Amino acid sequence: MDARHLSNSKALFDLFQHEDNIKEATPNNDQNLLTQMENDEFFVLAAYDNEKLVGGLTAFLLKMYKHNRNKMLLYEMGVKASFRRQGIGTKLFDELITLSKESNVHKIIILTEEINKNAISFYQKNGARLEIDGRILIRPCL
Repeated sequence: MDARHLSNSKALFDLFQHEDNIKEATPNNDQNLLTQMENDEFFVLAAYDNEKLVGGLTAFLLKMYKHNRNKMLLYEMGVKASFRRQGIGTKLFDELITLSKESNVHKIIILTEEINKNAISFYQKNGARLEIDGRILIRPCL
């Protein structure tokens, strides 16, 4: 298993939609994906088992104007159901923490639904704390 930057993100976005049971998902716009992939503040990480894509995440670097430290927004993360509970999500999240530290990020912001107890538990086990509204988790980095 290895985590690496994904040059063609379309397969990963399709995986997210499949794992979220989105039946009539909007097709990915190739130009929009290309634009995002060229953005230095957009991160895509993928996990493979041999050459098979089994999970990944996307995140946005948020440059702050009030101080010199940045924030990272974890936009989406998913692992194929048959590959869960094997440390893949943890490895991806650890790689995001490393990238965050390299980008002078002091907090990773994680949005989730209050009913998604598995996600909340996963992020808390990996150092995040739940904010008051039950939907936002914060993971300190520095």
